[in-house]
Amino acid sequence: MSRMDGAATERVDWLRQKVDEGTIHTVRLSFGDHLGAWRGKRIPAAHFLEHHLDAPMGFCDGMIVCDVRCDIIQETPFSNFTTGYPDFHVWPDLERMRLAAWAPGEAFVFGTPADHHGDPAPTAPAHILERVVGRLAEHGLAPIVRGSLGGRFMQDGRRGAPWGIGGLAPAESTGPLDVVTRGLNASGLQLSGVRAGPMSGEFEIGFADATPRDLAESFLVAKGACKEIGAAFGTRATFMTRTVGGSRPSVQRFDATLQGFDQELDVAAIQRLVDRARGLFQPSITAFKAGPPSTPSLDVAGDRTIVRGMVASAEADPFVALAACLAAVGESLSGKAIPDAPAPRTLPEAADALEDCEWASDWLGSDYVENTIPLLRHEGALFDEVVSDWEIERYWSAS
Repeated sequence: MSRMDGAATERVDWLRQKVDEGTIHTVRLSFGDHLGAWRGKRIPAAHFLEHHLDAPMGFCDGMIVCDVRCDIIQETPFSNFTTGYPDFHVWPDLERMRLAAWAPGEAFVFGTPADHHGDPAPTAPAHILERVVGRLAEHGLAPIVRGSLGGRFMQDGRRGAPWGIGGLAPAESTGPLDVVTRGLNASGLQLSGVRAGPMSGEFEIGFADATPRDLAESFLVAKGACKEIGAAFGTRATFMTRTVGGSRPSVQRFDATLQGFDQELDVAAIQRLVDRARGLFQPSITAFKAGPPSTPSLDVAGDRTIVRGMVASAEADPFVALAACLAAVGESLSGKAIPDAPAPRTLPEAADALEDCEWASDWLGSDYVENTIPLLRHEGALFDEVVSDWEIERYWSAS
């Protein structure tokens, strides 16, 4: 099937020119997994031009239902030990090809995991977001979003990186956060600002107005770039929600602007919906220790309504977190009764709540939800089996 239109042709011509000049040698054919990690394969650019403009690349389908350590569990129906792990396929969205400016000689392009017919995989995060945006469009809503992403450069699991490494480098030196800023800007991501936090290594990257897909992809690319650049400086970028000695949780924040919107929004109802789907916004043990996401607020000016301060942990997949935020706004307009139930307090409770969360299955798709619930329970079960350092230090000699 041909996937070339005017915009795609323009980007392919750009890549051919860069290959001929010798300035690009590698293309990253990419997709995002359900935990917001940048997945894909590096392909020689000349090979990509010859073989992958109209043909997909195959990947093991388990990569979009694996846990944070890339383990596959039996309980995920989409892919498990009995399915044979067939390939899904990623066709590149050629019109979205960009320079990976922090990685000399490389470009990247994303696509949505699909079957061999080209139909999107029902568990693919990019598809989930497009599904929600498409449903909002049926009601005349085309949200524009902006947001920020928090993280931290760490020396190891217990120490933040020195101040210079964290981005507050002296004028005569360069830290990784400086390289991140220049690299993301030169790659065409629309940044609104980058700043270091109060504790060593902490940072926050702001993104300007964009479509939901552009913002989610920018978050995912920023995570990957920070990890690669941090490693080059001998440190490690982490997006774990809570870090030892951190001043605040690392989160993703979203603001959604609804232009031409004249209905009244119920913030309390949106929050109740988010509470029931908390596992989508905080999919880890450490995220739950940071407490529930903060309540969003409204800013109404003329025919424009802005839903501000929708929050997910920095560990969450940005495609699904943003999709769930927008879906909660859409569901709040449905006129359905939204019961006031206690928010889940633990990851296993969040899995149970998500299993009963009809609105999440309706908006995001039952396939996605059914494959997410076992992973939440899996994380909770692993944590329950651990004897922590805190328990040992507190109890071993006194019991």
